Amino acid sequence: MDSPVARVKQAAPPLPSAWEDDGGRSVLRFAGVAMRLRTLALAIIGTILIGAPFGIALIFVFNDIAHIPARGASVVAGTLIGIPLTLLLMLIVRRRTRTCTVSFGSDELQVEIDGGQRTVIAYQDLTFLRWVCDTEYARIVIHREDGVSASVLAGVARVPKGQSPTLPSLPAQVILRLEEAGLSPRKGRRIGITSFRRESSAERSEGDHVSSA
Repeated sequence: MDSPVARVKQAAPPLPSAWEDDGGRSVLRFAGVAMRLRTLALAIIGTILIGAPFGIALIFVFNDIAHIPARGASVVAGTLIGIPLTLLLMLIVRRRTRTCTVSFGSDELQVEIDGGQRTVIAYQDLTFLRWVCDTEYARIVIHREDGVSASVLAGVARVPKGQSPTLPSLPAQVILRLEEAGLSPRKGRRIGITSFRRESSAERSEGDHVSSA
């Protein structure tokens, strides 16, 4: 009989969702939260600010009664106030997890959130796409020329057992379609971040001017 340690070692690591081929469309279904990363960051900052007065009060209490130095009191107050509030916020965010579907066709992409939200953008109207695979920042962000956009966070979502809150890399076929539509790939400084951006007419004019000089 295998020991508990051996069973843990044999357990397969969690894996990201896998791409599916649906009649020529590249389809990915994953757990995500429809939210901008900036909104999440502001929510975290707001939570810290709400807890700040209680933290300051605790610093004075620890300093006056327990005679703990201010630096040590700050660490204790941050642990007792900041961490629980941040964990509570993340619990609330994870409760917004929905099944999300991203599909890339021959000339357009679709982002659909379980519950009714659906965004369809033709490649020729797409101005920006960011695809982040790993860490708690795993997400997809898209912008259309007329201002329509969508942002889905996968890294903070509540995922089923055996699945990791990450995204697989974009298929080569999708990358080729984006490039053929006039979008330029931009590799991020960290591994796992890929962006596609359509150059503005001013940028294209400047590039043509430089190349002809």
